[in-house]
Amino acid sequence: MRVEILAPQGHCGQPPTRVVWSASRAVAQLQLDWVDGERRPWLRRSFDPPIAAGAFALTMDERSTIGERRGGAIAALALTRDGEWLAESGRAVVRIDGRVRGR
Repeated sequence: MRVEILAPQGHCGQPPTRVVWSASRAVAQLQLDWVDGERRPWLRRSFDPPIAAGAFALTMDERSTIGERRGGAIAALALTRDGEWLAESGRAVVRIDGRVRGR
């Protein structure tokens, strides 16, 4: 089992509007964490995608937090319906060079 963050990655002028992910097979639950250098999550989003790939939109508050921190690293965890670990992605590093529009 493999899970990956496809986007965003690298330098961005603005905080991303969505996170795109892919898994080698359908997963029951996916947890996406923005983590610090010691892999401690500071923003977490969990949902139940019955598919092997997808995207989720970031809220304006999430984008603002990401912008204030100037980005970070995203890690994805694939879980069973019971919350058991299946796979973890590598970290996708995102650096923000601008400010959130509309704030």
